[in-house]
Amino acid sequence: MTVEPPLIREFMTPDPYAIEQSLTISDASDRMRAHNIGHLIVLDKEELRGVVTRSDLHLALALSNDSAADTLVADAVRPAMTCSPFSYLASVLRDMDQRRLDNVVVLDHGSDVVGIFTLVDAARAARSLANNYAAAPEQEVDRGSVPPERERTLPKVRVKRMLGRAHAAPRHANGLVMGEVMA
Repeated sequence: MTVEPPLIREFMTPDPYAIEQSLTISDASDRMRAHNIGHLIVLDKEELRGVVTRSDLHLALALSNDSAADTLVADAVRPAMTCSPFSYLASVLRDMDQRRLDNVVVLDHGSDVVGIFTLVDAARAARSLANNYAAAPEQEVDRGSVPPERERTLPKVRVKRMLGRAHAAPRHANGLVMGEVMA
């Protein structure tokens, strides 16, 4: 008995959210935040123009002299790699890896967008495929030989080391060093 290789349609996110390229970066950011997503399909009158991600929005805004309310999504769009819903999962993953892509738009025969396959979908696919194998029994993780009283001090030591190197300390948006211990 031969097992058929998995297809993209089994793991893609169907009916992805889209935005018109004539709308603003502010509109795209609001839509992403409202739906807790990181990618939007960009359309021009129902025709695929590409994809935009959160990082694309930030980059376009940084390169623009306009505000988010004035910069258009068309300034941030990138070309989309596309595939059929009947493409093999392994082939799409190979192409994504070789091209360093984080998404693929899935088109049907009429070139209508039917889904998107992102790195989150790839992680779900990996989990699903891994679940087909017999699960190994749970094992205790060896945490090393750090005494319990020292384990409580380790986070403080890490923060002090980070604070000693000003460039390494994580900072909050208002400039305060995150993790700073107040005496």
